Amino acid sequence: MTGGAIGTTLAALPARHLLSRFLPVMTFLLALAFVGPGGGHADAVLRWGGQPKIVVATQTGLLVGTALLVTVLADGSGDALLRLLSGASRFWRRAVGRPCFAEGRRNHLRRIARLDSDPDAHAALEAGYPSPVLQDEVSPTTLGNVLRSAELYPRSRYGMDVAAVWPRLYRVLPDRTAAEVAAARGELELRVHVAGLAALFAVVAGAWALVSSPEAWRFPLYFGAGAVLALLAYRSAVGAAALFGLHLRTAVDVHRGELLERLGTAPRPDDPALWFDLAQFWDRGIPVGAAAPEPAPAPSDPSPEPPRRRPVPVLPLTTWYLLLTVTVGVLGTWATTVL
Repeated sequence: MTGGAIGTTLAALPARHLLSRFLPVMTFLLALAFVGPGGGHADAVLRWGGQPKIVVATQTGLLVGTALLVTVLADGSGDALLRLLSGASRFWRRAVGRPCFAEGRRNHLRRIARLDSDPDAHAALEAGYPSPVLQDEVSPTTLGNVLRSAELYPRSRYGMDVAAVWPRLYRVLPDRTAAEVAAARGELELRVHVAGLAALFAVVAGAWALVSSPEAWRFPLYFGAGAVLALLAYRSAVGAAALFGLHLRTAVDVHRGELLERLGTAPRPDDPALWFDLAQFWDRGIPVGAAAPEPAPAPSDPSPEPPRRRPVPVLPLTTWYLLLTVTVGVLGTWATTVL
């Protein structure tokens, strides 16, 4: 009966939620159960399997139910985590995150300057960063810059406000194209969730090993495994974001004219003034043609930053993350041996 209820519940979950949210949460809880109290030993696993079937089924049902509950309660956390990893969260504007925000942006601005001066690096610059004249849009993280580049592509090419146009453009996409966009978004969400849960595992399992286990090897193993997995998942999310951005660019390039035809608007798909008028109509209710386009922003001053008395080395945030991980691992191992 329990297995049937679990199967029915899982079947009711959309495939996208099942893959990108439930399975990572389930794996996270299983990993915590393995390294938690009484876990991490083969004999404990054997004892659990040797219990009466009704007990095993009940405990399995409780575990799956907990995973489902966490998945539902944390349904909106995925967007918040994506904003955090892409540099769009308010965390980056607060006292703790402000130095990281400034360091990350400095690193990426210098990389943009290097790529912009290399004619052979135009493709990497186009896919990975906003336009060089939009330096205010540069994010402190690689993931944020890849996503921001895709979001700003319709505006830089056609004068389109993607926030206003995309919900309507998505409705006219062919089924295959819409499925490809949704699949790419699902892959991105999966990797972001894995990165967040891996980082949480590093903190929770590492803290448990630090305060309860006399074996010094457990803390660096649990903390290091979670931290490394979080970094690998983040790097994988960057690749998934690039694929999602490619699908978004392609959809705008190919199907923007079809959107205008469905709206009954004169087919001027390359006219920025038309897309401005439509955005004003959708967002503010101003009739098409009644609002004058705002003047284009002036390019940012590309002049270099004033020289510092003591030049500070600019390192990618990934490097700082690795340095912090190694430092915490060493200190935690030392604390375990001392305490």
